[in-house]
Amino acid sequence: MAEKLNTDVAETTVGEAGHGNAPEKEEIHIGQVRDVNNKEVFKNHVLCAQFLRDYAGLDILSNVQPEDIEDVTDRYYMYLGVEFEADTVKRIRIPELKQDVPIYLVSLIEHKSKVDYNVSMQLLRYMVCIWDDYAKTMKDKNLGLCSGKDFRYPPIFPIVYYEGTGEWTAAMNVSERIFMNEIFASYIPNFTYRLVNVHQYTNEQLLIHEDEMSLLMMINRIQTPQDFNDFINSNQEEIRGIVDKASESIVQIIVNAFWSLFMKMQVSVKEATDCLKKMIGGSQMGNWFENMEAMNIQEERAKTKAAEENLAKAEEKLGEAETKLQESQKSIVQLVKELAGDKTLAVQKLMEDGHMTKEEAEAFVERNW
Repeated sequence: MAEKLNTDVAETTVGEAGHGNAPEKEEIHIGQVRDVNNKEVFKNHVLCAQFLRDYAGLDILSNVQPEDIEDVTDRYYMYLGVEFEADTVKRIRIPELKQDVPIYLVSLIEHKSKVDYNVSMQLLRYMVCIWDDYAKTMKDKNLGLCSGKDFRYPPIFPIVYYEGTGEWTAAMNVSERIFMNEIFASYIPNFTYRLVNVHQYTNEQLLIHEDEMSLLMMINRIQTPQDFNDFINSNQEEIRGIVDKASESIVQIIVNAFWSLFMKMQVSVKEATDCLKKMIGGSQMGNWFENMEAMNIQEERAKTKAAEENLAKAEEKLGEAETKLQESQKSIVQLVKELAGDKTLAVQKLMEDGHMTKEEAEAFVERNW
């Protein structure tokens, strides 16, 4: 096992054999992980196939395998002339179909709390590009012309994977983004997309599938201390089993997801590293988090922030009260000046009504006479 530590983060390479039935994990790295980009998750065809089988809701995709999936994302970045950071395009072969007709998957990944209201239009752009490119490809291969009567375009399955905690409020149909859509309803593209909101599932519902993609979705659900506690209290044997059967590349993705989560939770580098070593090393899940105070730290930070906000409000109110008091004291001085013209009387009134010492009252009268 090689281990490198610096003052900020740890990077550990674990080369130990797994325990029990766990496969050997030779080169799992801990630390130095940037925020996990779910585009990288969907690039893994094992995870992508699990996602489609479990959450697409289409019978035709219920038996899709990793070898049936081809990533063609880069082709359409070139086609569109722009790269969208979290978008993927897959070409899916369905062996059961008699005709060699591919299905295209366009997936947009929204992991922010803020909803992107233009997703339906973004999906439409991809769909038009895919169909146009398909027609050109068929022509180049002498397999058909799109101007022919029998030419058919391939189906495209648009899907949005959403990790935000807020309600998804974007339009589900592109027509909702068009002015006077009721008047021009017959002339506006009419399609919807599949929305998979990770927060619409409980941990128990995700664990039913007993696969790595569902475990990653469980990790992505963790936004609050309660979410973290719910995760720890999930079926530990099933989670341990998922990690044990995962390939090395997928274990690396799971480790990266945990590391990213721990850093957001303000977990110390040592605690995070120890936890992930236990996970990779084959320890029971109940031992993974035994020394971790992560969410307690986060809760204390939240309490501190709330206390600071309350203090700021109190100081603001105190400042307003002091301003009103000074205005009242100035009014006393001006009233005595107008009625009596006597500074000594003004000093005496401030000492009686303004709760000032003689020196403070005399200085105040001189400043405001």
